[in-house]
Amino acid sequence: MLFEENFIVSFATMANNRPKQQNRKIVHESNFWGMVENVLIQSINKGQLPLAGLILIIMFIILRLPEEKVYDLVKQLFNLATVYKVGGWIFFGISIFGWIFSAKSMRRRHTLEIRRLSNERTKLQEKLLNKNLPSSN
Repeated sequence: MLFEENFIVSFATMANNRPKQQNRKIVHESNFWGMVENVLIQSINKGQLPLAGLILIIMFIILRLPEEKVYDLVKQLFNLATVYKVGGWIFFGISIFGWIFSAKSMRRRHTLEIRRLSNERTKLQEKLLNKNLPSSN
């Protein structure tokens, strides 16, 4: 019996004498491929992977073009931008008004849903308590 008690005591002291690893810090080094992996995962989660693929294909095509053609391409894009400047402002205005309309309608729907849930909760509480509850409005 004495052997068992000594064994248990020595085992307990061995467990308590181990160095504690509470302050251990795990360091993750960031690198380019880790960033690319995170961007791809997030684009998959948000449904933007096709857009990322299209941008990657366009970048690859531009990198493969000769320098003279890239200069001509950029020049043509800036010429198109000056021609369609008015169209851009019109699109911007339409987008702003669309956003305002969308925000108002979403706010209205949210308020109606919160009221509906509040009324449903009150009805269930009254049913459980078997009495009418005072209004909190």
